[in-house]
Amino acid sequence: MMAHPRSSTTAPRRRGRGLSGAACALFCALLLITSAQATDAPALTAVYQMTSDKGTDRFTLMRSPDRIEYRFDTGESQIWLQGADGIGLLRMFDQQQRSIEYTPGDLAALDATPDWHKLAQLVALSARKRLVAGDLKSWLTHDGRVLTAGGDARQRLLWSEALQLPLWWEFADARWELIGLAKETDFIPLNRYPILEYADIGDREKDPFARQLIHFGDGHAHPQGAH
Repeated sequence: MMAHPRSSTTAPRRRGRGLSGAACALFCALLLITSAQATDAPALTAVYQMTSDKGTDRFTLMRSPDRIEYRFDTGESQIWLQGADGIGLLRMFDQQQRSIEYTPGDLAALDATPDWHKLAQLVALSARKRLVAGDLKSWLTHDGRVLTAGGDARQRLLWSEALQLPLWWEFADARWELIGLAKETDFIPLNRYPILEYADIGDREKDPFARQLIHFGDGHAHPQGAH
């Protein structure tokens, strides 16, 4: 059954597909699964460019206290909403003009409940605590402190305490860079496209969109594009 449109304060209901190429490999590897936690990070819109030997991708992060939105160049947006019953996810696909909902229970069943703090700040607080603080530097007029993983110079980032975000981040053979920042958050309307609940995907084999998800990978449509 098609879900009814929900307001921006309501947690979404079920799950979907993911990124491609370098974005999938880099982004999904870093959003590790842990318990949710609150964050007081300021509301903003940040645009990042990711570069590796696989190519270059961009994504946009928008955040507020109870909503975190990722927009990818692939045409997918992931809208994470924190409500009284936990974190839900709405995955929106521009090419198909369809959306898929994950309830907090869906994400828990997939062992995919995210760390809200990490969704909002890209780097988990527990991970930052393990890094070694170094010099102060600037990036795009923003001040930050270099943090490194011990003596491994390939694992380092420039952390902005004011923004609660990395200004750049180098790991392995990849680099993320902040290339744009705004204090405004122009969130996508949750009812932009028809919404399909994740639990209903298996009953919709005649629906080309649902069928594509059913037969993708191991038969599940994974949050954050994880394979």
